[in-house]
Parts: sequence; C-alpha cells; structure tokens
Amino acid sequence: MYSRLREDILTRTTPPDESLTEMALTQRYAASRTPVREALQRLEQDGLVERRGKVLTVRSHTAEEIVDMYESRIILEQAAAAKAARKRTTPSSSLVGLPEGLDQQVRRYPLTTLTYPGRWETVLTHYEALIQAIESEDTTTAGAIAAAHMSESLNIRLQMYASNPGVL
Repeated sequence: MYSRLREDILTRTTPPDESLTEMALTQRYAASRTPVREALQRLEQDGLVERRGKVLTVRSHTAEEIVDMYESRIILEQAAAAKAARKRTTPSSSLVGLPEGLDQQVRRYPLTTLTYPGRWETVLTHYEALIQAIESEDTTTAGAIAAAHMSESLNIRLQMYASNPGVL
C-alpha cells in the first residue's frame, strides 16, 4: 500500500494539496484501513504528506522549501564526496542514505534539472572532475565539486520554479 500511494504522489497521479482520507484511499486502492493508515503515517514521516488540522494532504513546495532541501543536499553531498576521496571508496551507507529522503522530495517534480539546456554536459564534466579528485584523494576538491554541482542544481530548480510554480 505504501509503495503504491508513494509512487502516485511522486508521479503526481495524486497531486499536491489533495486531501487524503482513509475511507477514500481504501476505496481507491481496494485495501483495508490498517495498511492505508500505516502508509499515511510513513508518508508523513517521509515528508510527502502533511497534516492540516485533522486532514492529511499531499505536500506542495514553496521556493523556501526548495532552497532548504537543496542546501541540505549540498552539505551532505560535499561530505560524501570528501569522505569518498579520503577513503578512496564509496561513502558509508549511513552517509549515502541521508540524501535519499531528500531525493524523494525532489522526485515529486515532473521535470528534472537535467532538462535545463546544457545541463547534461555540465553534469558529465562535474562527474569526471569528481572522479579524478576522489582517485587523487583530494578531499577539498571533491567536496567543492559536489557542493558546486548541487548549488547549480538549486539555482536551476529555482529558475524552473519561478517560470512555472504550479508544475514544479
């Protein structure tokens, strides 16, 4: 139940600001109340739904929330890249797992920042430089590249949001 409802939120089949009642969801998904209730609790913990009084709704994002999400990602990605360079291995599972919760939030947008003109080429350049920094055990450069990459993503996301906030 959780996976189905989560995917519907992420793909916007269940759009932002839609109210989610147990009764309606049990009918929509032909499920009993207990799995629906548990799914809603998990989705609230994930930050995909929020309480508005007694009603749960699918969260929508403001520009401030977008900045907050990306600023958190910048810190985590910088730390992960620096750790990878220091150990010359993939970062620890706990450090890698932290951005995954933020990724769920970003996945709610139908367009990725990779749709922005020239972004793919820039990303590939960043990744090549990041790999070189990790192989050279250059923690400072690896962290800086990861932070710059996510900072550029933030700026692109804000431009996309400004041009069409209803879609993003």
